[in-house]
Amino acid sequence: MSLEEQLRDDSRYAHLEKREFERAVETVWNEFIGPLECIDRYLEWLNRDGLYMTVSTGLGDPEGRWQAFHDYYQSFYKKSQDPKQLLQMNLREDEVSKVEHAAFRIIRKRELGKLGKVHKIMRELPNLLKKDESKREFIKIHHIRADLPKENRLDSDGNELNERTIDRLWGEANQQEIFHHLNTALMLEESKSELEKPLDLLEAALDKLQHKQMDPRKVEVFQYEEAMKLTRQIQQAAKDLEHEFYQLNKNKDALKSKR
Repeated sequence: MSLEEQLRDDSRYAHLEKREFERAVETVWNEFIGPLECIDRYLEWLNRDGLYMTVSTGLGDPEGRWQAFHDYYQSFYKKSQDPKQLLQMNLREDEVSKVEHAAFRIIRKRELGKLGKVHKIMRELPNLLKKDESKREFIKIHHIRADLPKENRLDSDGNELNERTIDRLWGEANQQEIFHHLNTALMLEESKSELEKPLDLLEAALDKLQHKQMDPRKVEVFQYEEAMKLTRQIQQAAKDLEHEFYQLNKNKDALKSKR
């Protein structure tokens, strides 16, 4: 049965008018179904399809991760499915899965110490991604291995440990790397633009020019002249910077030859 059919069978929703019912469907989806789909992808990533008890045993579970998935879906994943909101988050389509797998690793870690609560980090995701430097640092988390060596997954009798124990051991093994990248991303997100390094700015500029949304056909006819003017200014600025770097590199070689 579809969600709509299920709600029509529920006395709390059956009497609602069309618009009210549609809003109710959207609310239930955003509050429950959407986060559950994120959990399904998380469990699939860990090869634990259907093992929901490894995420949460119910309300009040001290090791539960439901709130983190709820806030991840509301703050990031739902928005990432809208091209306009994706652009607002400074994100390309091919980066969404990298952000998701980085977020899944943080959710799996569960305890972040002084860095804050996991669900609050999930709420901050859009802000972390808006700056190219903090985004790049956050995405580095997705490179962390998701598995543990086989010998670390077995008890003293050679039996496979339960999933929650494996998660705890995985978190301990990768804590330093997760904390380093996440803390750096948070600091970069909070830092002022004046502190950004020139190379970071160049990489960010290139990312913008190569963005999928940078399609000349999407520019309005009356904006062609302005667009050409801007591209000429970009070309000139790039040439000037290249010349400065060329001179600096040339001077560097000259200094080496004098030594």
